Amino acid sequence: MARIQPLEDDISAEPVEHILCPICHRQNIPRARFCQHCGRDILLNNDGMAQGTVYRITRIIKQGGQGAVYEVVGEDGLRYAVKEMIERSLDPKELDEALARFELEANLLQRLSHPRIPKVYAHFKDEGRSYLAMDFVRGQDLEDVLRQGAMPEERVLVLADQICDVLGYLHQNGLIYRDMKPSNVMLEDTGAIKLVDFGIAKVFQKSDRATQIGTPGYAPPEQYQGIATVESDIYALGATLHHMLTGRDPRDEAPFSFPAITALAPMVSRRTADAIARALQMRPEDRFHSVAELRAELRPMAPAQQVRRQPAQQPVAMAARTQQAQVAQAQPAQPQPSVPPAPARPKPAPLPQAAQPIQPTQPAQPAQPVRRRGGFLAAIGRFFRNLIATAVLLLALTVAGWFFAPSYVQPVLSPYLPAAITKLLPSPTPLQQRLQKVSLEVTATVPATASADQVRQALLAAFAEQVKATYGDEAKISSNVTPAFIGDPVEQGSTSAGTTFGVTISGYILLPAQ
Repeated sequence: MARIQPLEDDISAEPVEHILCPICHRQNIPRARFCQHCGRDILLNNDGMAQGTVYRITRIIKQGGQGAVYEVVGEDGLRYAVKEMIERSLDPKELDEALARFELEANLLQRLSHPRIPKVYAHFKDEGRSYLAMDFVRGQDLEDVLRQGAMPEERVLVLADQICDVLGYLHQNGLIYRDMKPSNVMLEDTGAIKLVDFGIAKVFQKSDRATQIGTPGYAPPEQYQGIATVESDIYALGATLHHMLTGRDPRDEAPFSFPAITALAPMVSRRTADAIARALQMRPEDRFHSVAELRAELRPMAPAQQVRRQPAQQPVAMAARTQQAQVAQAQPAQPQPSVPPAPARPKPAPLPQAAQPIQPTQPAQPAQPVRRRGGFLAAIGRFFRNLIATAVLLLALTVAGWFFAPSYVQPVLSPYLPAAITKLLPSPTPLQQRLQKVSLEVTATVPATASADQVRQALLAAFAEQVKATYGDEAKISSNVTPAFIGDPVEQGSTSAGTTFGVTISGYILLPAQ
């Protein structure tokens, strides 16, 4: 296999101060060939010319009973993640079967191409252990995030949509993930997710059985019997989403017990709670039968509905206030005849306050004619002040119209304005453009090793080209509003030229004034 660089852009390695032995995990000098403590070979993938590159371990990311995940640096100076899988079998036949399964699964993983799955570059054996070399993902796993408590529903739904996207891709390729849980979801700094740790992922038919049960608390009942299907991944995803919304770790509770989400987190919508409850049904036939079904039920709908509901509620409130105002205005007419007998009753005292509309008719202040005596000159002054204010307003409107509505204002005003004034007004030609929103379906072909960001940049460039092809060379994308992707880019096929992705992009463009 030819050596391929990882997808991440910022994966150049820092200066290496020491490297670790894959057997005893003790530190050695950076250029060591054999461990100075146990004497074992310290390099991974010695036949690197045939299988990628040679790797040196710089850090243990995660360690478990069946191996570890390492951060490594390759001979090319780039960082990778290498997953180690130790075959623990005393029976030679079982060992041969395990190696054959690993070879099959490794080949399958190398063929996967999805922006939310780390790219696998090589698989190899070294010192009796099996390894996978893949992208190094910079970020934080979801389990660490959940240690701080439950997450808002809006954020959970965004992440759930991304997880459904990648699980659906796996299922379409005949792969059952089998270990859906928060610690296997990496949150990148960009907010996107990557699904990691495919150590027990497997190609399964409904009748297949295996010894790997997944993670207690998240794994469904049938997986304890060695059965894993699409519905099994849906159950584990439901358990993960339940944990995200409630902060309740299922590993610390009784097996297969998931209280109603609304009882633990009342702010979660009924739609979301019901969808997750169905995903967590004990019997596989009672769950969703595809990730697409679950994804459709979890798609955020509340924001769009709220935008439509709120205006419908406002007129009701306004009508209520209007009726109250009308009643308040109608009520003052009734207390007026009751004012004379009021001295014997203390309670009606507030009622004259409701009749305060009478106060504006008090003639005391406006009836004082003292200000108007000899006020003829003051009246003339007010007249001229109003006249000047009106002239200034008209002038401001004329200047604004000259620039912002030139096609209407200039032909009308030019004959009436002195040439000296029109010469002083700059030409508004640069503003003679109109803004228009467009949505276009675009495609772009990129190298098979292109990162998600590179795919998006290629699609944006295709959007710019299609704008010019559709609306003319003078059309420009507005720099004030960034074009938006409607959904995620979808892979449409692969050829020798690369992989083709398609997506709908919406944005604002500037066009010449008509």
